[in-house]
Amino acid sequence: MTLLALLLLAAEPIVAPTLTATETKQLTGNGVVVRSMKPLNDVGIAVQALGIIDAPPRDVWPVVRDCQNFVAFMPRTKASSLIEVDGAVLCHSEISLPFPLQNLWSDSSAEDRESPEGFRRSLTLVRGTYDRNTASWTVLPWGEGQSLVIYFVDTRPKILIPDVIMRSMQGGEFPEVFAAIRKRVTALREAKK
Repeated sequence: MTLLALLLLAAEPIVAPTLTATETKQLTGNGVVVRSMKPLNDVGIAVQALGIIDAPPRDVWPVVRDCQNFVAFMPRTKASSLIEVDGAVLCHSEISLPFPLQNLWSDSSAEDRESPEGFRRSLTLVRGTYDRNTASWTVLPWGEGQSLVIYFVDTRPKILIPDVIMRSMQGGEFPEVFAAIRKRVTALREAKK
């Protein structure tokens, strides 16, 4: 990528998706909005999940980018760490799946962006038990001292489960994920006092 292209990408604002009135109402009171998206080549699953955290973006950002500590608070995370492969630091994670399925794991490169509008971490699969696993976390200001957190994933695990079953499993876990983020942000803020 040329220097000009990198500068233009860095200058591009990080913007919130357009929400319907129903979605905005759903977000109040710790609700979570889950949107099914079209996966790459219409194979696998793609989901966007949005939730409000009662803390400013600077307090939320360290939690969602802290992949090495996901094991301490994220649901279904069996292992998470930073590893070095060929001089690159990768985010390693292992997700527990119900019996008889084998757990999924990935080593992903991370690219962080900070702008006046907020923060974004984009994760790209380097290796793992996926054909494709692209994800991002975005943290934007929302209301007075709050953050809108947006998680996006487009994935195709290397397991023999119909996409419709994977989609139903994926969508149901997001309230737990956002509850875990809220709890972690609160605990870290209390620890600073």
